[in-house]
Amino acid sequence: MRASKKNMKSLINLLFPSSPREEVEAAGARVLDRLRGQFPEAFQAFQFPPDLTAKAESLSPGEQLFLRAIYLTPGGYGLDVFSKAEELAQKRLKRGTYYVATDHLLDRGLISKELTTHNGRVQARFALTEFGQRVLAEAVPAERAEQEAIENFGYFA
Repeated sequence: MRASKKNMKSLINLLFPSSPREEVEAAGARVLDRLRGQFPEAFQAFQFPPDLTAKAESLSPGEQLFLRAIYLTPGGYGLDVFSKAEELAQKRLKRGTYYVATDHLLDRGLISKELTTHNGRVQARFALTEFGQRVLAEAVPAERAEQEAIENFGYFA
């Protein structure tokens, strides 16, 4: 008796269900954070210099949101930054967006991360780099210009 492709595919999907992309990225980010904490020298040895040519318009909306949240919570821990981002967005955010956005911002050299012990737990404390401050300063006028265009012309209303 020969199994059909359809039956095999349904069996594989049953045995190995797929997870949403955000969930997979968040889990990967947690593993990377844990490895960075345990083996900082190994990560520094393989770190490439940040791309210092990034521009505000090349940031995703989520990255801009978390960059702004980090700016507004100087020296804030991860949960403080996440809460500020939810406040700025005026909606609930998924935790995975926090991990993905902060990882991208770290890779691009826009923020720095310091692992500290807080309330008996190792937690990340974020700060904007000088480069991150320049990119954020660039993003604010661009956002204002976009908002003025919307208000003046009503194309996007």
